[in-house]
Amino acid sequence: MNVYLMINPMKIIHSLLVFLLLSLGYNSTLTKKYNSLMSNNYSNQLDSDYDSLITLAENYLKMNKISEAMQQFNKAVILHPSRVEGYYGLGVCKSTFCYSQNMDLCAEAITEYDKTIKITPNYRKAFYNRGTCKLILGDHKGAISDFDKAIKLDSSDGNYFANRGLAKTRLGYYDAACLDFKRALELGAPKAQEHLSHYCK
Repeated sequence: MNVYLMINPMKIIHSLLVFLLLSLGYNSTLTKKYNSLMSNNYSNQLDSDYDSLITLAENYLKMNKISEAMQQFNKAVILHPSRVEGYYGLGVCKSTFCYSQNMDLCAEAITEYDKTIKITPNYRKAFYNRGTCKLILGDHKGAISDFDKAIKLDSSDGNYFANRGLAKTRLGYYDAACLDFKRALELGAPKAQEHLSHYCK
């Protein structure tokens, strides 16, 4: 059986140069400075690779190739788990499957949005998308809470009001829901008029 090892040549070169510096009698301060420089170069390369994966994943999303996009977002998360774009992208992919194919994936999408918000607490699109998933799963109070936060961060998107209105209808808050639908209509939300006609006669 053939076994293939992934070897980073930069790390090998780094180790050899550190050994050379020490063997030639260079002091620890110089070696530390060199280590710091190599670390920064590696970090910059890591960021560059991560950004390339995110760009590729987003292009797949635009082409509606959701599975391919998920693969790239997963790679990005593994490569750089402290950055937010990978988690948000996974949430969008799982939300898309949830809306069209498998409702169970809404719960997984919520988990990705949780991670997104933990890293970036003011990520309004994550609040909106998480709220939409909660609405689909029947967590109407949780959905309203998320839509409230999204609206607080950006009150110019009519979809936020429209979906909050839908969540309110599920709880019987029709007067409040109709106010949301009217505001959604003013902001140009596509289905606002349909919701007004259905719930606000």
